[in-house]
Amino acid sequence: MHSELTPNRQPIILAVDDTADTRRMITRLMNAIGYKTIEAETGLEAIEQFQAHPIDMILMDVMMPEMDGFTACEAIRDLPSGKTVPIIMLTSLDDKESIQKAFEVGATDYITKPLQKLITQNRVQRWVRAYRAETNLIDRINILEQVNDVLRSTAYSLEIDQILYDVLRVITHALNMTSGYFVEYNPTKDQSTVHQEYFAIESLPGTKDEDIEGALGKPYTYKNRPHEHQWVRNPNRPSYMVTNVPGNHAIKGAERTYYESFGTQTIIWVAVYTQNDNFEFLEFWDASQLRIFDPYELSFLEEIAAMLSGSIINAELYQALKKSEEQLRAYSQRLEMRNEDLDAYNHTIAHDLKSPLTMIQNYAAIIEEDETENIAEGSIYYLQRIQARVKDMESMIDDLLRLSGLEDTSEAVRPVEALPILTTILKHHETALKAINVRVVEPFPLMIANASWLREVLDNLIGNAVKYMRQDISNPQITLYAIADKENNMVRFCVEDTGIGIKKEDQAQIFGRFNRVSHKDYKGFGLGLAIVQRLVQRMDGKVGVESQFNQGSTFWFELPAAPPKRKTGSLGDH
Repeated sequence: MHSELTPNRQPIILAVDDTADTRRMITRLMNAIGYKTIEAETGLEAIEQFQAHPIDMILMDVMMPEMDGFTACEAIRDLPSGKTVPIIMLTSLDDKESIQKAFEVGATDYITKPLQKLITQNRVQRWVRAYRAETNLIDRINILEQVNDVLRSTAYSLEIDQILYDVLRVITHALNMTSGYFVEYNPTKDQSTVHQEYFAIESLPGTKDEDIEGALGKPYTYKNRPHEHQWVRNPNRPSYMVTNVPGNHAIKGAERTYYESFGTQTIIWVAVYTQNDNFEFLEFWDASQLRIFDPYELSFLEEIAAMLSGSIINAELYQALKKSEEQLRAYSQRLEMRNEDLDAYNHTIAHDLKSPLTMIQNYAAIIEEDETENIAEGSIYYLQRIQARVKDMESMIDDLLRLSGLEDTSEAVRPVEALPILTTILKHHETALKAINVRVVEPFPLMIANASWLREVLDNLIGNAVKYMRQDISNPQITLYAIADKENNMVRFCVEDTGIGIKKEDQAQIFGRFNRVSHKDYKGFGLGLAIVQRLVQRMDGKVGVESQFNQGSTFWFELPAAPPKRKTGSLGDH
């Protein structure tokens, strides 16, 4: 039968021989080295005993009635728990044929009769140690896989309590303990808090579960509860304490009375390192037996604690991430509501502003038309200035409404040819461009854009090039061209001018709202380029400027390149 995880159980040897004297001899030899023996007289009885007990090794005679050792060996090997258990066949010294057959049916080794004390004991001890090491390793891997499955299934879980419960459940059963706890100890307050617990049985003998640790999540303090203090003294390695056992791990005096009052005989704990400033531990109690843990079991528990530490940290980080996402989502919703309120406010203000402006403009026109003869010549100039400024303010209000409307505008984009749009815009600015040399450098690659937005972007940039052209040069120029960036699949459209340029310190803010060129001879409200940037960004592009003050500027924008149009033709064209 498969060995338990804990290697400190007394080894059990199954002695199979039809001769009582041989069985008694094997028993004496095994007792001398601290091993327990179970006897079987036949092969059939050997199979029954193997299935009934956690056998660590089998010593089996070859020749027996009813079922010989070879057949019994094969039958045990066919059992799920009999694949790896050591089976040593007992044969005569000159029985080479039996030795060969023994290996063929799955025997691990053989010992010749008559049995020699030292040879038999040493051979048995060696195979028991090897078998226990192998089975413990298999058990350890299986348990680690179970824990890993638990941690992997909750890798992105917010339920840290469920992670702890599942791990406590697996380890409590793996170590054959009575109960398991995840405890946080605060040495400053000398208080402990049990964050999760698992009971392999309904309650400890003579106690109620709530008497052991108190309510989950509520701090508690016990005066004669010593192991938390040992945690703080040496938290780096797993450790344990045992009642009624002499040695370094013994619990004595009042402490022993305290634990025995709960029916507890053994406690083992291991530190779990998380981002908490206090001490956190896995703690397991055993009310059924006194236990001495060897380094193998302690290192195994340490591995589990390390795995759990990483899982808890991941869960806490995931919790923090989810909380941040929720906060960001709530903030975005509040911001969206504020933007909606701001848009409504902008439209209301614009409407309230445009109405009196329209009245002012109308009154000024009436005065200019009907009262020209009664107004001094100088006053007519100021009247015309009033009308001009009113038009400027109306234009600014329209720009503000346009910019506000772009916040939630979403329109389709598709492959667009820039040249036809450019031709229309140049014709629109034909009068203003009469004194300027305009160069259009083809070709213009297809771009993914919204045609109306692209028209507005180009109209704004060309209009600015005209508006901010230097008046003190004899040959003002505007050059329009495009550059294909095949590596990044983008098209850069450039509007190059010989205008007044932009100071280096102003270039970074030029696309912001209400940022404009500072020049006494050039007026504006600083909204046009903000609209350009917003439109280009809506088409998944970006804008920029390269400029030298008093020498000119190159405003550019980039948009995704469209795939070239396919040429169509008949089969005869190929």
